[in-house]
Amino acid sequence: MAVAVNNVASARARAKVDIPEIVFWGLALLLTVEYVGLAAEFSLIRVTRFATLLAYATFAVVVVNGGGGYALASRQGKLFLGLVAMAGASIFYAVVKSYVPAAFRAQVDYFALFVMAAAFFDRRSRVTRLAVVATGIVLVLVARNLDLLTSGERVGVFRAGYFLGDGNDFAWGLIALMPLPLFLMIGKHGVMARLFGLTGLAAIVFGVVGTQSRGATLAIVAAGLYYVLILSKRRVASIIVLAMLAAGAVALSPESYLTRVTDTDVAADSSAQGRIRAWTAATRMAIDYPLGVGFGSFNSAYGRFYMAEADDVFDYGARRWISAHSIYFKVLGESGFIGLFLLLGIIWTNFRDNRLSLRFAIEHPDKSAIEDRWPALLNVGLVGFAVAGAFLGGLSYPHLYLLSGLAVACRRMTVDRIVEAPPEPVRPQAPSRALLPTRPKHGIALDAMRARDAQWRASRP
Repeated sequence: MAVAVNNVASARARAKVDIPEIVFWGLALLLTVEYVGLAAEFSLIRVTRFATLLAYATFAVVVVNGGGGYALASRQGKLFLGLVAMAGASIFYAVVKSYVPAAFRAQVDYFALFVMAAAFFDRRSRVTRLAVVATGIVLVLVARNLDLLTSGERVGVFRAGYFLGDGNDFAWGLIALMPLPLFLMIGKHGVMARLFGLTGLAAIVFGVVGTQSRGATLAIVAAGLYYVLILSKRRVASIIVLAMLAAGAVALSPESYLTRVTDTDVAADSSAQGRIRAWTAATRMAIDYPLGVGFGSFNSAYGRFYMAEADDVFDYGARRWISAHSIYFKVLGESGFIGLFLLLGIIWTNFRDNRLSLRFAIEHPDKSAIEDRWPALLNVGLVGFAVAGAFLGGLSYPHLYLLSGLAVACRRMTVDRIVEAPPEPVRPQAPSRALLPTRPKHGIALDAMRARDAQWRASRP
């Protein structure tokens, strides 16, 4: 079914908003500081709370210029507000209330990132510049950790932002940024931009292999298959490129990575057993506490009330306050089935909106402000995020908020785009009767009197 051209924009997109360019530089600097982890390297950034002040100042510019209305009116915005509200309300019923403020603060901060991304990246040139910045961030991250990625051993701490410190999280963050270098590589750009994007994509694949993260490996495979089977217009060329990247990754990967990825003995794998027991505990939490144990409280609740019994495989992990290792089970345990419904609703709404934007861009290329490759690539990143999220528990990370903001902005460039109607031709109109010269009524009566007088004179002898 064809997507109708929205000549009369929907209510949430009627007001045209032009956010100042300074917002881009604020966002670019903020993402660089946060992803690269510059606060850990430079104490001045950490002591002065530079990233926090920059985020609030940039958000204030967006709000003052009226850029928050569209994001707040979107379905993603309403669902995110639901999560934020649940995070704030959990201070009243959380198992350990001291963990709630930090979790609530993270939800509020990244909700602001969602609003800024949805408001600013509403045109192709701005998306391209973001893609350049994100690709640069990927290359810096991989270069900074090159020794760790090539060590052949699993590393627990990487030189990056706090949400990328663990190897699994490091790989997950690279996958979440994957749509941006891909946009440079296959979008309508010059040769240098395409090469830069290809370099960024190769760095992402190399980084995922170097971390030896099985969840991230499944995620990047799922994202690649989704692109080739569902979205690619040149499947043969796409398969060749992906095969070359995969072959290079396998050739450069250590033997321990191949052994870890191909190991299917779940019963003897302490990592897999830990996840299974954490997920079981999360389900029990949602049953015992309909609204969950409170945001940020999963680890403590597990260690206090749901700790599994030790065995030969799960000995050390059974005595630890382990994490949920899944965004879905983490939300389930901390906010119950309502929170899980909100999270799944956000992911599904993003996927649906990107599909609508893709269809609109294909059927109405003259009405779309960006080519169809962009919404397609956003879904590639979303598939990668969703699959990796099944094995990683970082809900309070910027990935979903950034992808959601870009999806909302993409819809604004396509389905909800304001199309200026051409001016109607000026039609000649008959002059108004009020403008025509008229004789006063008394003048008409005087003429009649003169005519009768002339007739009387002529009748006299």
